[in-house]
Amino acid sequence: MEFNYLPLDIQIEFAELLGEHIASSEKILKSDKRLLPVLAVFADNPSDNEIIGLQPSGGIADVDAALRYAIKLLDGKQFRTAVFSYSTQVVLKEDGALYDVIKTYIMKKDGTAAIFYTPFFISGFLRKKVLFKSSVIDEIADSFFDRFMPDE
Repeated sequence: MEFNYLPLDIQIEFAELLGEHIASSEKILKSDKRLLPVLAVFADNPSDNEIIGLQPSGGIADVDAALRYAIKLLDGKQFRTAVFSYSTQVVLKEDGALYDVIKTYIMKKDGTAAIFYTPFFISGFLRKKVLFKSSVIDEIADSFFDRFMPDE
């Protein structure tokens, strides 16, 4: 599925959420140089929104386990949209270079989801600055949660 096949309102919502998330991640990247797994849950009622840190107990993040746990948490919640994200390194197909990236999953309750990679660079010695490149869409899914739900 291609991003432009999603309804326009979902395209706009995903783009806005991605932009807000990347902007809010900048401060964390400046101080920690990485983003540990985090889940942001957006409900119909904004007072029910929440951010859940999924930091590892031993210091090494198992992002696959964190994603499975996030999906399990979402299964029991009423939400409109959720964002699961962390930093990692990947080789992008565009140029074959290794990049530090923020990998972001944006998921709707109905299973519509998009996965993005946003490359970033940290520059400066004393006054650190985080520079972001354009986000790249990795995948669009219309039944994202089916991958994580046990077969019955």
